[in-house]
Amino acid sequence: MIWLLFPWLACDLDYLERRQAVSMDYLIDRPRILAVDFDPPAVWPGSPTEITVLGLGPDQQTLEEVQVDLCTLGEAFPTRVNNLECHNVPEYVEPLGIAPLTWTPPQRDGFDCDRMLHDWQSYADVDCATLTPLLFTAETGDGERALGTLEVTLPFDDALPYLEPRTARYDALTLTVDGTPTPGGTLTLRAEITLIDSTSAVFGADPAWFVDGGELTATGRTRWTATDSIATPPVLLTTDNALRLPDDWRGPLRIVLVVADDYEAHWVVHTVDVQ
Repeated sequence: MIWLLFPWLACDLDYLERRQAVSMDYLIDRPRILAVDFDPPAVWPGSPTEITVLGLGPDQQTLEEVQVDLCTLGEAFPTRVNNLECHNVPEYVEPLGIAPLTWTPPQRDGFDCDRMLHDWQSYADVDCATLTPLLFTAETGDGERALGTLEVTLPFDDALPYLEPRTARYDALTLTVDGTPTPGGTLTLRAEITLIDSTSAVFGADPAWFVDGGELTATGRTRWTATDSIATPPVLLTTDNALRLPDDWRGPLRIVLVVADDYEAHWVVHTVDVQ
């Protein structure tokens, strides 16, 4: 028997393997950067945005100080940085500070995007912006470190209308926990959020679940169900999960729900007392 693996199938299988790995990696068993929010949810030259980071660790730790660093290859022309090794070259790294912080991306001059629009046309909307990773780093008291990254697009001017600042797409994230938190017991979980702008695909912002311990029966990634057509927002979205508590757990246990879409993130941290 001869097996043929088509390229598109290989891509799909790779995506499914990555998604499965992410879905099962929901325990807060090490320091973790779980979410990053920009308010307003955009990166635009000269427009300030507030960056807030959710970082948690074992034993009820909250990572209070998260360092935010930007890596670029200069401001004279657009660049693409797709490797975190850039952050190991000091002259390329710009420390932005400790989150929460307000960042105003710089105005960039000296690169003629209008000429590129005229000469290269279809490539202009790509090459008139720099794509680069922000690096989020948090140190814990016992020497462990949490790392997180988020790719940002830095336009060189207003020639890229599809990158213009947008308003929030979601609002009012809630998490309802039902059941008695006893060792070995099961809690039912329901999340709701309101979609207020349907310009992007709603299912791009899958709910992400994290817990201190136990087993999530629907894994760490679930899907939203819309109560009405997403073409006419606002519309309520719901999703369900369940948590089987560890048999030997006593004390507080956190249940974390994160919804992230581009630069916008919402989260809830709910703590139950297992007795």
